[in-house]
Amino acid sequence: MTDEISVGDKVVDTEDDEPALGVVILTPDAEATDWDVDGDTVADHNPSYPDDADVAIVSFVGDLDEWWADWREHDADELFDEVCDRGHKFYAFPAPRLRKVPSPDQTVEALEDAGFPAERRGDNVVVEKFGEYTVRPDGTVEGEGSVVENVEKVVSNLFS
Repeated sequence: MTDEISVGDKVVDTEDDEPALGVVILTPDAEATDWDVDGDTVADHNPSYPDDADVAIVSFVGDLDEWWADWREHDADELFDEVCDRGHKFYAFPAPRLRKVPSPDQTVEALEDAGFPAERRGDNVVVEKFGEYTVRPDGTVEGEGSVVENVEKVVSNLFS
């Protein structure tokens, strides 16, 4: 995976201990020192990141699902305008603070390549081999069984 963040990418905040899945809705041509947030800049709110870091605007998937049931049916390039028109929340981050997460299809492919039968179920991926394991969009693996550590290793490599 590339490190570059693009509109439509699913991301998580690397500084959040329990990160929620977000979607990038805008990548403005702006640096952290140029983008205002509540009277300060993104750089002011994120002093451990470079002042010239690109800004990425994110809405969280859970919020979008709650406020706007059919948001996934819109083109990614339309999301920012739609979010603004509807008055939904969005957040500005320095792009290096975000980690792009693989799509469920990429996760299925990596698991199958490693010998684990996997299938996509919504945003999750489920592995059924000596137990059932659910891989969440943020890369956490839930389930118990004899191969959980191996599933976690595959997922960890994919998410790093």
